[in-house]
Order: sequence, then C-alpha cells, then structure tokens
Amino acid sequence: MDMSDYKNEFIGEAEEHLNAVDAALLDLENDPTDLEILNIIFRAAHTLKSSSAAMELNLIAELTHEMENVLDVLRTGKVMATHDTIDVLFESTDMLKELVGDVANEVVSNVDLTCLINNLKNITLIPGENETSVDIDMEGERGGEGKGEEERESVIELTIRIEQSCPMMSIRALMVLKNIEDFGQIISTTPSRELIEDGEFDIQFNVILRTEEKTETIIKQIGSISEVEKIEVTPPGLETTPQTETQVEKEEQPSKPQPGPGTEIKPKKKARKADDTQSVKSVRVHIERLDDLMNLVGELVINKIRLMQISEMHKIPDLKEVIDRLNILTSNLQNQVMQIRMVPMDQVFNRFPRMVRDLSRSMDKKIELEIVGSDIELDRTVLDEIGKPLVHLLRNCIDHGIELPKEREKYGKNPTGTIKLTAIRDKQTVNLIIEDDGKGIDPDKLRFSAVEKGLLREDAAQVLSDEEAYNLIFTPGFSTAKEVTDVSGRGVGMDVVKTRIASLGGIIKIESTLYMGTKVTLKLPISMAIIQALMVGLNKKIYAIPLSNVVATLNVKEEDMKTIKGKKVTVMQGKVLPLLSLADLFEESSDNGSNVNVVVVEKNEQHTGLIVDSLIDQHEIVIKSFDTTLKRVEGFSGATILGDGNVVLIMDIDNLLTMGGY
Repeated sequence: MDMSDYKNEFIGEAEEHLNAVDAALLDLENDPTDLEILNIIFRAAHTLKSSSAAMELNLIAELTHEMENVLDVLRTGKVMATHDTIDVLFESTDMLKELVGDVANEVVSNVDLTCLINNLKNITLIPGENETSVDIDMEGERGGEGKGEEERESVIELTIRIEQSCPMMSIRALMVLKNIEDFGQIISTTPSRELIEDGEFDIQFNVILRTEEKTETIIKQIGSISEVEKIEVTPPGLETTPQTETQVEKEEQPSKPQPGPGTEIKPKKKARKADDTQSVKSVRVHIERLDDLMNLVGELVINKIRLMQISEMHKIPDLKEVIDRLNILTSNLQNQVMQIRMVPMDQVFNRFPRMVRDLSRSMDKKIELEIVGSDIELDRTVLDEIGKPLVHLLRNCIDHGIELPKEREKYGKNPTGTIKLTAIRDKQTVNLIIEDDGKGIDPDKLRFSAVEKGLLREDAAQVLSDEEAYNLIFTPGFSTAKEVTDVSGRGVGMDVVKTRIASLGGIIKIESTLYMGTKVTLKLPISMAIIQALMVGLNKKIYAIPLSNVVATLNVKEEDMKTIKGKKVTVMQGKVLPLLSLADLFEESSDNGSNVNVVVVEKNEQHTGLIVDSLIDQHEIVIKSFDTTLKRVEGFSGATILGDGNVVLIMDIDNLLTMGGY
C-alpha cells in the first residue's frame, strides 16, 4: 500500500487523540485513581501506536508503546500517578505532537528519544516485581512454575467488522491485521490480504489464525482499536451461533464474559445486522477548498448586486422576479458556506488548560482555569487570528494577576486563584471575556510608569481617568514589570493584542478593581469574509465602514459645532463628541453645506464622529484582503468590489482615529 495516501487522515486522527490525551492528563492530575480517565489515555495511545506502526512511523510507535506500558501499571494500581509521572506523560505527548508535525511537514525526524523513553521506563519499575528468579535443580536444569506443561496451540477464525462511517477503512483493516500478527501466524484471510489492504471488502473480513495466545487477550487488543465495531470468534469452518440483540442483552453479566466458540464480542457498541448499512454522515475537507468556495460565493454576491442594480435601472418585471429568487438562493448558499466555515471555540480553548497548568507550576502558583461557552462558533479565519492574543492575555493573568498562595492568604483569599475564560454570542459578534480574581491593576502605577518612560507629561497623566490609564497598557513598549521573565516584562504583547484585535474589526476593553481582579473583554465579528458595512461618500468617492464599528449616524448643523483646542466638537446625548473630518485627514475637498453628516464610531469605549459628505446605504460586502505591498497603506483594512465593478476601500477605524490624533 502507498501509505502517503493516508497521511492527512493519520495526521487529523493523531491530533485528535493527542488533544484528548492532554485534556485527560489534566483530569488525571486532579484524580489520579480515576480508572476511566486512565483507560481513555490508554486507548488513545494504543490507537496512535497501531496507526503509526501501520504507517511505518517507528519513532511515534516506539514512544506510544512505552506510554502504554506506563499506563498499564497505573491502571493496575501498582504505581500512583504523581505530578512527576504526569509531567513525563505530558512531555511524551509534546514530543508526539512534534513528531506528528514532522509528518505533516514531510520532515524526517531525527530526535533522540533515549532520555524520554528511559524516564517512562523508570516509572514502570516496581520494587520486588522487576527481578526474575530462576530455580536450578540438582542437575542444573531450569525449573519453576509451569515446568513440564506443554504449550497449547489452537486455530481460530476471527470475523472483524469495521464501522461503516470509518473514513480510513483500508488502513483500519491493516492496523487490525498487524495487531493479529502479534499473536501468531495468519493462515489465510477472506477476502485476500491484498484486497483487504486496498479496502475491497464490505465492512467486514475473516482471518484464520494459528496462535498460542488466549482468545480473550486477542479480543481485548483488537477491540481497543478505534472504529472496530464487532468481533466474532469461532473455530474455523463453523458458523457463528446466531444471537439476536435481545438475547445478547439478557446474557450480559456484571462480570466480564469469557469468549469461546460462537461468542460475539462487542468492544464498544451494540452490533448491527449484517445488512444494516449506515451512510457516511461527514467528510473531511481541506481548508483551502473551503476558502476557494468562500471566494466563489463572494464573487456570486458581487454579481448578484450588479444584477439588482441593472434590474432597478431598466425596470424589467420578468428580470426582477428572477433576481428576487436568485437573491434568496444566493443568501441561502452564502449562509450555508459560512456555517461550514464556522468552528467551535474549543478548537482554541482546549490548548489553554495545559498552558495554565504548566505556567502555574513553574511559578509555584495554584490556579484553576474555568472555560464557559467553548461550543460557541467563529469563522475559521477569525479563530486562527485570536489564538495568540488569548495566549498573551492568559499569561498576563498568570504572571501579573494571580498572586502567590501565601500572598492570597494574607488578603483573605483562597490560595488557589481562578481564571475564567468565557465566550458569549451576541447577534453578529462574539464577546470573549478573560477575567481573574488576582490583585487587579493599579491605575496610579500605570500613570507613574507612563511619565517615567517619557510617554506622557506628568500633568497629562494626572488628568487621565482610570479607564484611560488602563488603556496605557496597549502603548508599544509599555510595562510596569520590575523584572523581565520568560512570561512577561519586556513591554511587548498587549500592543500586539490590540493591533491584532483591531485588524479583525474588534474592540478590546479593560476593567479592573484593585486587589479583586481584572476583566478583559474582546468584542469580535463572527466572520471576516462577508460583513455588513455602511457606505459613505467623500468627494465623489465611496468608502465602507464596518457596521460593527458604527454606533450611530447624525446630521449636525454647522452652528452646533464648536472648536476646542483646535478640534471640532458637538454634543450628543448631553456629552461632548469629538469630530474628525475625513476630508481634512485625506486632504480632500468636501461637499458639505450648512449641515454635515456624521458617523459615530467607537474606540476603547470613546465615541468619535467622522464627518463625511453623504450617507449612502448599508450593504453586504465581500472583504478582499490587501497583498503584502498594500498592507502598508494606513487607515484601510482591505477593499471590496461593488456590483458595478468599482473598488471601494474599507476603513480601519482604529487606525484612522490614531492618524487623526484620537
């Protein structure tokens, strides 16, 4: 077989198993005696060992084999799962992730596993059970238990059924065959081995095996392979004793049944009838194909808008009827494609418990991480971009926020700190909230640090509100840390977080109470492919403002505008609203008369009015990202194409306000 055909399937499955092991090890640390958790880890390691052996990935197979040995002694209770033991298992999982990554990148792994494997073997050393004693009789012959007993050899027939929905039917069958070969000699298979390896069998196949091993041991080993649905064992040439579903359930006993001729073994699920086929419910699709599909839908949306414009211009009734129907179909198609691209937050959230655990241990802190809303979905593009910002924020909670246990006890707190990560869906946005019950942020220290670093004059720093002082954290190079550590203190990170969130059209907000904790809220659009935007006119040109940034629109009379310290302002709902003329910023002429059109936008919870010539309409637009050269253009995050073919720039509100001094 050409194993390269199954590389992507192997990588996807391996990543799923390793993520499951990571999560289970965290649970095991809280309850080292939980047998079910140990079984979950063992099954994942065993499946990965089998599939990697089938793929001839020897390093992965060797390492997972040693992990199996450790998990075996943990499951028997001969060795307890200590923090040090779990550290070694985590280290092994990290190494497996690296090796799987090498497979994905087609890199030949040359790592030395000797030290790690020795550490795993040391865990399995049980005093008094690892020395082999050999009895010698008077004539110098080897004695001991079982002397004189003859080895029993038997021939059995195995019928193995693979789940109908298995995406790698042939490689799963090959894994089964390789496992069976560990127990003896395969005499024959039905269909032939070549056909089985090519996947040319109808969900099940037969193997006649000559073996000295106990039948139940063989069943247990094969049954632990994922997506093996049913195993039947009979002497060769005999038919399996038929059993109905009801009969099987009645015969189940609390103790484990011993397999024998005619016994049907069901590893995980109830057996289905031989003719009961199941349709495939899902398929794996490479993300590049989804991106291509999204681009095609985007082009379809653009042409739909163009047709709508033609229909309005020429007033053709028949065309309008077709376009109305096309509009519905296009919208449904767009929604379906966007739903396909949606990914649960746990794709990102699942990596954080391990990170918090490792960092808290290295800093001698006790921290619990609570995760809420991991089933909330985001577009894959947005999800890819928020991973690093969330890492920065969580590391800050661990390093700056949560105190050492003794310090927390001094303030009457639980010695174990809590970090809570929450995702909440709000119409077309998602709020990500990161909060801790640590020492909070002292705004006076922020003001002092800003003056000390020359970022602000002392008089300017003193008039800052607490909320404005918190926003100093996002200034490049700003840090209040007294020492530089591996986690923080270099003055990088939070400005990167703000830039990344802003590039997604999102907003970041900080709230804090001294000695009580800090809360950071990220407000993000659900999708970055197709968004709602407000189209505005400026000097006969059209620009798009993402609707997620828009608070309100106003029509302001010239006499209602004032000038304070050289900047125009007006009043909105009893509060002073700073105004920024986009014509002045872009050095364009303006068509405004005695009344001006204002778009109120938000940055760091501060409202600013953008003066434009006209408010055109709200449109659904397809975002086209800038290439490397155009990314240097300030004030714009991308472009879109209207139905008439005109290119419209999409405003980056955060960047525009910074350019305007706001």
